[in-house]
Amino acid sequence: MKICQISPPFIPVSSSIVYGGVERVVYRLDKTLTELGHETSVIAPKGSKTIGRLYESINQTIHSPTGYCVDMYSVDLPSLYLRFEHMSEAVRIANENDFDIIHCHDENMLSHLQLIEKPSLYTIHSPPEELWQVDTHPKLFSQNLNISVVSKKIRDLFNETGYDIKYVVPNGIDVTEDYFSKEKAGYIFSLSIIAPRKGQHIAIDVAKYLGKDLIIGGNIGDESYWENKVKPHITDSIENKQDKLNSYLQLPKNSTKIVYAGALDDSQKFPLYKYAQAFLMPSCFEDPMPLVVIEAMGCGTPVVAFRRGGIPEMVTHGTSGYLVDTEEEMIDAVKEINKINPAVCREYCMKNFSARKMAEDYLAVYRDIIESSK
Repeated sequence: MKICQISPPFIPVSSSIVYGGVERVVYRLDKTLTELGHETSVIAPKGSKTIGRLYESINQTIHSPTGYCVDMYSVDLPSLYLRFEHMSEAVRIANENDFDIIHCHDENMLSHLQLIEKPSLYTIHSPPEELWQVDTHPKLFSQNLNISVVSKKIRDLFNETGYDIKYVVPNGIDVTEDYFSKEKAGYIFSLSIIAPRKGQHIAIDVAKYLGKDLIIGGNIGDESYWENKVKPHITDSIENKQDKLNSYLQLPKNSTKIVYAGALDDSQKFPLYKYAQAFLMPSCFEDPMPLVVIEAMGCGTPVVAFRRGGIPEMVTHGTSGYLVDTEEEMIDAVKEINKINPAVCREYCMKNFSARKMAEDYLAVYRDIIESSK
């Protein structure tokens, strides 16, 4: 099958990005589909490094891949012009080449899908409040759209607003055995963009109450939140260190630490997952399907998470972690974390959330769309 993915215009697609959940999905899907024998292409900004053929849509990204904040909602004119150029080029490339299906991950492109003259799939990676609204843009939803989301919960939330979601395909990862360890260190880990909705302040409260070291990773997405709710509690920073794990292990052991690790690429974050006693995910919104949850489980590190969004479809309570509703329950769950078998945690994750399973699920969707378009 000849498959072309359209990535968002914000940062390049590659195996070494430090932020960008959607771009990671695009890369892993591109890689796995190629391994399964399909002819793949990706439409993405200049600087992307894909496995299949790369079609460069714009000659610069809207945001630096290591910048302070990836703001999808920026409305400055240069940013808008780059978005328009990206969408225009994506439509042109899609129509001028012999693809069997177009798989669009750029949520801005809903307004341009009807211009694509081939079978197409539009995957939503965001919650409903961040996307096009049916009552505001009714004409966009009068077209015959093939839409997928990454969790059943998000499907239900979208359908309540008037969407017609046909497919659910969970994200998948590829974590090698090298990043699995039965033996864990005493710290807990939290990784995501630093913003109120991701709840780093709750992770800090939990760690302090338990007297455990907490390593926080991620780009700063909200300066005020960082300055007022997170930074005052940071005891040590390893942001400028390349080897994050060993830099943490070399810190003095005479007190409980809240450590900021900064933005992390795969070579930096997976060792931290590997030896973490637990991974905390205190999301304060309907998080669709955070990749960090399955990345942690793939390393055999159990997850303690709030029961929000698609997370209950990812974490099996008592097998790969614990689902909780309050900060107090999160504290109690971390106390019980050693009851989770790391090997069982990893086995569960790789059975249900591997990159291969994601690719095979999407292939089934592609075939259904292509057949329906005949």
